[in-house]
Amino acid sequence: MFIGITLRGVLWSSMVETVTKKTIRICLVFLLAVVPLIVNPTAMDYWYKPKIDSVYALVLIIAGCFMLQRAIAKTYPPLTIAPHTLPLATFAVSALISTILSVDFEKSLWGDQWREEGLWTLLSYVALTVAFSSLPESRNQIIKLLQGLLATTTLIACYGLMQYSGLNLTEHFLPQYRAAGIGSTIGNPNFLGKFFVLTLPLFLTYVCTAPSRRAAVGYAAGFLLSLCALVLTFTRASWIGCGIGMMVFSGVALRQQQIRFKNALSFLVLTVLCTAVLLYVVCRTGSRTDNFFSELSEKMRSAVDLRTGSGSATRLFVWKETIAVILKRPVFGYGLDAQPNALRSFNLRYSHFFNDWVIIDRAHNNYLDLAVAQGLFGLAAYLWIVMVFVKFLINACRTAADVRDRFFYGGLLSGVCGYLVNDCFIFSTVSVSPTFWSLMGLSLAYHRLARR
Repeated sequence: MFIGITLRGVLWSSMVETVTKKTIRICLVFLLAVVPLIVNPTAMDYWYKPKIDSVYALVLIIAGCFMLQRAIAKTYPPLTIAPHTLPLATFAVSALISTILSVDFEKSLWGDQWREEGLWTLLSYVALTVAFSSLPESRNQIIKLLQGLLATTTLIACYGLMQYSGLNLTEHFLPQYRAAGIGSTIGNPNFLGKFFVLTLPLFLTYVCTAPSRRAAVGYAAGFLLSLCALVLTFTRASWIGCGIGMMVFSGVALRQQQIRFKNALSFLVLTVLCTAVLLYVVCRTGSRTDNFFSELSEKMRSAVDLRTGSGSATRLFVWKETIAVILKRPVFGYGLDAQPNALRSFNLRYSHFFNDWVIIDRAHNNYLDLAVAQGLFGLAAYLWIVMVFVKFLINACRTAADVRDRFFYGGLLSGVCGYLVNDCFIFSTVSVSPTFWSLMGLSLAYHRLARR
């Protein structure tokens, strides 16, 4: 009888372990490769809330499976996020303190209805890093997760090109809304450009390390489509971020075998030419053909106009006023997603100066926005995280023995550098930030499994 009970216990534990592991693997795929595609065509906010609600649900499922493994199966992976443990914990504590001391506690707890970056969202970002760093079981699983992300990026780019050509399925409730660029399933053109800045270098990684020419051509096609969609977002910050990322990747490729560097350089030159041809075709056949070059020239003009217009001048005005706002509550800030409350003081001056009535709810600089929401303490914690992450990627890229691993870390480093530069001109969003924090965790997992 005792043997029978023991066998049933072993079988039950084995079944629980198998089911929970498979569930976790599926959730990781959904978080990285499916969430960016999610939209809710029946709601007013069909880009942001559906995505962050999906992240909440998937994180809770993963946490439940982990606890079930620990309680019943007695076999569970250790939570390994070194060297990010202390920075992530400090960032979470900062978010908690800022919420408690917030000028609008309810908004800081649940998030603004259009931004959705309250306390639970920031804690879910930390949870994503922990999950993706601890739960992948093999490097092959990580490679497949990244391949899923690149496939998703390609689909997002294709839909963006379709939008520019006139087929825009996500504007049926707001037919009068016509942004200068395209948003695809990410939402705003600025956010879409930021997403491409983060993922484009990964295409180059797979182009340089593809096992066959056919696979390399496939990744090159995804890179080409995504680069064209990035150009058509008309977001100067993303263009700059992408340029920085490509420069970093070129530096990584230059340190590798000469044949691989020549292949990477030839691919970049060919891609630029193909991008120009594809953009010409899209612009000649699209519904906004005549607007492309006029929009491009307007973007360039406003970028160098530091006194008037809706480009650099507005950014400089908002940044200057935001610094004054930060100094009034410098330590812990005004609370998560409480930027509208804090920045309301200079809305009227902005409208009079630029003759444009808008509600300023973000400083359009992620670092200033963090200082407004979480104070200098929260900003320091975030900068600590990204500096540790960048240093980790640089060291991993230098010390990796295999050339494919060096390209892997180099691709992540390129995307992160472009992303951080892009953040100087835009703010965090729930349609892109989960991908950033997930990639941070994946890099730690890849390094852990490589050492093993």
